[in-house]
Amino acid sequence: MIDREKLIDLIAEHLSGTYHCMRVWSAWHVGTMSENDFSDVGESDTPTELADAILALAEAPQEELEMCRHCDQLVVDPCTLARYAEDCKR
Repeated sequence: MIDREKLIDLIAEHLSGTYHCMRVWSAWHVGTMSENDFSDVGESDTPTELADAILALAEAPQEELEMCRHCDQLVVDPCTLARYAEDCKR
C-alpha cells in the first residue's frame, strides 16, 4: 500500500518551483502582473488532490475503472480528473 503522506510530499517536492497564476492571463497585457500573482504549486492543495486521485485509481478494483467520456482519462469517478481537462464538459 502506498503511504498517502509520503506520496503528497513526493508530488509537492517535484512540483515545487512551478507556479499557479492567481490572476487572469489578460493581466499580462495590461502590465500589472507581478511575482505576487503566483503561488508555488508545491505549497498548494494540488499535491494532495493529485495524491488522492492517484490513490483512488490505484486502490480501485479493476472493474470499477472506466474512461471518462468527457476527458478520456482512466478514472474511478469521472469527476475526479474532469476538472483538469480543459475540454472536459463536466
